[in-house]
Amino acid sequence: MIDNSVYNFQRREWSKLIQSNQIHHSSATVCKNASSQPIKYLCKYFDIENNEESLSKFEKVLNDFISVEQGKDLIIRERESILSSISKSIPFLIKQFSKNKLTRKLGFERVDISDAYIPTFTFQYVSAGGNSSSRCDIKLNIENLNHLINYLNDVIKWAKSIAGQRALMTSQLREKIKQRDNYKCCSCCLGIEDEPNLLLEIDHKIPLSKGGMTTYDNLQTLCWKCNRTKGARILD
Repeated sequence: MIDNSVYNFQRREWSKLIQSNQIHHSSATVCKNASSQPIKYLCKYFDIENNEESLSKFEKVLNDFISVEQGKDLIIRERESILSSISKSIPFLIKQFSKNKLTRKLGFERVDISDAYIPTFTFQYVSAGGNSSSRCDIKLNIENLNHLINYLNDVIKWAKSIAGQRALMTSQLREKIKQRDNYKCCSCCLGIEDEPNLLLEIDHKIPLSKGGMTTYDNLQTLCWKCNRTKGARILD
């Protein structure tokens, strides 16, 4: 941007302007309000529709993110377990000063524990004069995905009513379903007793796209392989 103003202001804040479909250039008021009501403003200004399709989409994203975090944790614990089991046969100096090299020699790849895969949506304000700016970053992590799912559930007017309050697909509900199903896949019956590192996910027996609801009776535990195979089908 070229400044041809007579007064030749420096307008330092103009350099902070970023163009991206995950950045909304807003007024100072909107930026401030987004900080106090992030999920509401995320939906309003980033075109997240308040319908069953959006809810189903973000429940799937939450499920995938939880699987990624569980997978990273399982890999790290498995690596530490193996290193611990052979520690007595490794000289102290190697363990102390060459642990990373030893880990590579044993065939372990470096585990990326970053959360770079989690998208961030930003509200950015830069004054017309370029002398002031502010921003609000909303990271769509597991915590905020839970908030988003709760928010969508509260604002959606369901065409199909159910008795009692509708259960929400939150992390807490997922754990309850796994406990109920004894941490076993309801399709192949494989459980964490058979495979300690098994990734278990929560599935809608009748998918939301086919009129199913996020209720206790319509949820089941599936291993990640059976869940990917099932897709939007209804299992007999």
